[in-house]
Amino acid sequence: MRGIFPFTLKLVKGQYWIVKKEDTIKVLLGLQGKMTIRKEGITYTMCAEDLLIINAFESCEISFQGEESLLVILEIQRKEIERQLGIQWAPLFVCNTMASAHLNYQERQFTKVRTQLMALVSTYFNPEGNQEFAIYEKFFTLLTYLRNQFQQENQPMKEIVNPDIQAILETVERDYTQPLSLEQLAKDSYLSYNYLSKKFKDEVGETFREYVKKVRLQHAANELRYSETSVLKIALNNGFSSSKSFHKSFKERYGMTPKQFRMQKHRMEQSTVTEQWQVLDQETTIDVLAKHLIENERDEFDIKKERQYRFSLQDKPQPLRQPKRILNIGKATNWLKAECQVDLKEALNELAFDFIRVNGFCYEKREGYLTLFSDHQQNNLLFEFIVRQKKTPLIVFELPAVEKDIASWYQQQVVFIRQLLKKFGQQEVANWHFEWHATCCPDKNFEWFTRFYQELQLYVPQVKIGVYVGSLSFHDNYQLVENFLHKIALASLPLTFFSYKSNPTAGALLDSDEQLSIQEYQMHHFQLLQELLNKYDLSGEIYITDWDTLVGEGEVFAGTFFRAALFIKEWFSLSTKVDGIAVWLNSESYYPSEQGNSLSLYLVCSLKRPVYLALQLLDKMSGQVIYQNEQVCVCRQGDEVNILLTNPSYINPSMSINANYLQYQVVELLLTMQSIKPMTYVVKRYSLDKDHGGIYNDWLRLGGLSEIDAEMMDYLKKKIMLHFEVEVKEMTEESVIKEALSFNACRLLIVKPLLLS
Repeated sequence: MRGIFPFTLKLVKGQYWIVKKEDTIKVLLGLQGKMTIRKEGITYTMCAEDLLIINAFESCEISFQGEESLLVILEIQRKEIERQLGIQWAPLFVCNTMASAHLNYQERQFTKVRTQLMALVSTYFNPEGNQEFAIYEKFFTLLTYLRNQFQQENQPMKEIVNPDIQAILETVERDYTQPLSLEQLAKDSYLSYNYLSKKFKDEVGETFREYVKKVRLQHAANELRYSETSVLKIALNNGFSSSKSFHKSFKERYGMTPKQFRMQKHRMEQSTVTEQWQVLDQETTIDVLAKHLIENERDEFDIKKERQYRFSLQDKPQPLRQPKRILNIGKATNWLKAECQVDLKEALNELAFDFIRVNGFCYEKREGYLTLFSDHQQNNLLFEFIVRQKKTPLIVFELPAVEKDIASWYQQQVVFIRQLLKKFGQQEVANWHFEWHATCCPDKNFEWFTRFYQELQLYVPQVKIGVYVGSLSFHDNYQLVENFLHKIALASLPLTFFSYKSNPTAGALLDSDEQLSIQEYQMHHFQLLQELLNKYDLSGEIYITDWDTLVGEGEVFAGTFFRAALFIKEWFSLSTKVDGIAVWLNSESYYPSEQGNSLSLYLVCSLKRPVYLALQLLDKMSGQVIYQNEQVCVCRQGDEVNILLTNPSYINPSMSINANYLQYQVVELLLTMQSIKPMTYVVKRYSLDKDHGGIYNDWLRLGGLSEIDAEMMDYLKKKIMLHFEVEVKEMTEESVIKEALSFNACRLLIVKPLLLS
């Protein structure tokens, strides 16, 4: 697999290594330890995190200081890049963190190169699955950044735009060993020689004859460097008619004879010290990289092996605050699907929700007079179901993208709303929530919203109206929303709620110059909205109605399974800030253009995703909080104690190192409970971790959905549930409970007295 790429990646250790003059570009990154590098008469000391680029036909000597010293090397095949992209590419990069001349602002650029290089390394050495596309994407992302930030400006390859000249350059590169004349090429192309000659000079910057000579000399110089072929044979092999003309041209270009050029190369590579270095094998490389990610990303990975917590059952209790729960079913027409109805009924039967959020109303494809009747019938059935379940409808209104469709769309919404008022009455509908998208059709949006607001209040004076502001991470969207909220404030239109989208993988902040850590994202996004509301003196409840999953891009870290603990952690941290949090019913109900990363209860075919199980854990929590931090939440209700444990482990979404990484994330929690009544207790354990309750291991093992049948479905439905254990335990006034949690695991302990009859 590794042979298909225009580069190689390796992890090198040893004592001494000469980086020879070759037609490759080498990006060196110190991984650990120290190395002494001698390049162009200057000596540098390379430490961990140091970067150095060795350009094509440059050389250096590297002395490793100790066996622990390791160097990551990305070797880019320049000619292969030219072949794959069909361009001429001879860059000169200036990237050296050890040089005293670089400016302070470049530190941010160096950091980004390190991040992108390690993302490439971790994906490249991931043995799981087919990674070619991801590897190419990360490689060219890095290459583009190097070109934009570190390629020396006075050395760019002039862009050739004329197709006739481009064809000639390709011919020269292919046939430089053969006799070539512009006169013949012009004749073959049915073009004027004078036109072609002038155009070539204008585009390339030199005459055709000069260019051909340069290409031949470059190839000849490579042969002098890396072969023992005679000078005469090299001259003839590269299109020169005689040794004399070759010597003359070579000395004009390189300032020395071919023999002197070859001798200089040999003197450079001769050394009294024997080269001693080795490339680590893939298994060793994976283990080293996994350890490096843990030991060197402490800001991103909190990796203490053992944590101790102490609390008393007599501590002052606080109310357990859980935000309102919103269940997204997507477009209202999803209600017409039998699978949606089955999943929805099961979810509402087993989980607590306050709102059912639907986008628009039901439209059936019927002809003639049946259309209006049928639409009303399906809407009646949908909203009758929601009301019967004692949930509140939250109806989303989003202007069509095409302006000419807005008026007819709006009239349809009015018809549906009037029908619902006739069916359910003003008193019932007054409790429903109506959500307007503030991010669609900016030119006409506020005009139509004002009309909608006034007309709805005319029908239902106490109606609950709110606006959806989308993701404020994007600058353009932020400006649009600010303008909309400003108009609301000027028009004095009171709103009941504001909703927004939280999407930490969108990249708007993670890839910006002001990089924001993943841990800070949720709170930062909430603060963006809160600041806008404060600026325009607006108030109302705040809901997260779209919450995308923080996913990885590799086989191991893909999906919500590895994010269940993060979901619970953010749930508790946001519960004191926002008034409602939404999840999606299933991945199919999400908008097709954005499908894949939504926090949803079901995958497909009623297969429960871990968010479903995480909400089950939250539903089992009762009583008042007596102790809480980012990993532990303890509630007490009488003599019963509920202890929710999580091991939230952040990892950059671009990292996808293999499963060996998981072993470094296991933590042991020592919980000391004080002031507990000495007696016999039953301890119930509900676990959601990599071995219990997850969908992906078993699902993939059975072949995925493409090969699944009824028997496999039944098996998976039985497997995808919280793991349950019961233990009888004697407790003293101060008792210790010890629990080990794997990567992003969740566990609920219910400790209650054993009542014997």
